Amino acid sequence: MRFVKVIVLAVTLLAVAAWPSMVQAADSKFEFYGGVTHNTINLKYSGGESPSLDQSTSGVGWHVGGRYWFNDRFAAGLMVDSFGFKFSNEYSGVPKEESEISATGYLAVVDYQVAAQDNWRALLEAGVGSYSGRTNKVVLLDEQKIKSAVGFLVGARLDAELTEHLSLEAVVNYRSFSADLDKPSTPYPDPYTKVDANGFAIGVGLVYSF
Repeated sequence: MRFVKVIVLAVTLLAVAAWPSMVQAADSKFEFYGGVTHNTINLKYSGGESPSLDQSTSGVGWHVGGRYWFNDRFAAGLMVDSFGFKFSNEYSGVPKEESEISATGYLAVVDYQVAAQDNWRALLEAGVGSYSGRTNKVVLLDEQKIKSAVGFLVGARLDAELTEHLSLEAVVNYRSFSADLDKPSTPYPDPYTKVDANGFAIGVGLVYSF
């Protein structure tokens, strides 16, 4: 988590320092992008009276966003990052249960173009925003909300131009957040009150520029 905070802060400071030259740029433009991702996630449940539980799983997700290019190097915008998983929990003295978890983040994102050649370019990306979600215990029909919490994302994008306005994009990133869990929807007691989540995503999508 500390490493991610340092990366986000460094990119933000770099963007602020370059602001005067960014404002003077003449080739500014908007882009919209979206795609699907495969995600791996590490979960750590803690709090309450039970020992902490570590869980690793994987699932699919999606993202959409928009950014404004101030010059050939710097862009800033907003992104929605969403993912979901299915996994099994095993507590001491409690039968194995199937669970689902989903989360969505609303992020402010800064992009920096590190390389470009002919019809391709490579970007570094850092974002910060709010993540929230929910967990569902399939057998017990129990739902528990993941309260809104600050999350961080760092990653890279590789774009290949298909037409003048459309590009194919490959994405890889790392996200992390720590959130409190709300009370469950049924009287069945949940042993945990907090979840820490972090993991990687790899995906593909499209970028439309104008």
